[in-house]
Amino acid sequence: MKNNKTGMDTRSIALSAVFSALSIMLTMINITIPFPLLPYLKFDFSEIPVTMAFFLIGPQYALLSTVIYWIVLTIRAGDILGPAMKGAAVAAMIIGLWISSKMTNGSKAKNIKSLVSTGLIIGIVLRVIVMSVFNYAVFTVIAPFWLDYAAGLVAALGLPTTSTAQTILWVLLMTGLYNLLHTALSMIPSVFVTEATLARVPNLASNAWITQYRNNKQNQSGFKK
Repeated sequence: MKNNKTGMDTRSIALSAVFSALSIMLTMINITIPFPLLPYLKFDFSEIPVTMAFFLIGPQYALLSTVIYWIVLTIRAGDILGPAMKGAAVAAMIIGLWISSKMTNGSKAKNIKSLVSTGLIIGIVLRVIVMSVFNYAVFTVIAPFWLDYAAGLVAALGLPTTSTAQTILWVLLMTGLYNLLHTALSMIPSVFVTEATLARVPNLASNAWITQYRNNKQNQSGFKK
């Protein structure tokens, strides 16, 4: 494999683009599930290919896939805010997995189960924090008019909205729950799809980033079947 000056190899860069394209394709198919509490938030499956990139080609390439995905979303949507929020959410989740890989690397618990379980927790925490800050900035600085719409949804649930601070708190709590659920929706299926792919394509398994966790003797209790 030929490496460029950043230490990235051209094959993995190309695969990053492929996973980004898969995420974009899933976005265009537009299969979404509205979050009941705040219907403008939607669950989708477009994050799964980018998360698979983490397991197959590594953290830095997954982040590269996220950046490509974000750029194309921005161009396609003709909007900055929505794609930026999506990109930030996915990046926070990927970084959570990356931190998990650093924590479990070299430990006796170096297996897929520990990587994913720790990554899920850290990914959720990072994503909720990042998106809470982002949403707060949107409601107070970037697009305050969105708060009026969100306040109507909160009021429709029978929750008190007697002050701006109270409304923002309710919205951030519900948005946090949404990001918690979406992290699980993106990460857990990615593990099983990745494992199924590697089981059916042995040649891919030999070069996959996650192989270091699959081959660990402690992986007896992991996700591998």
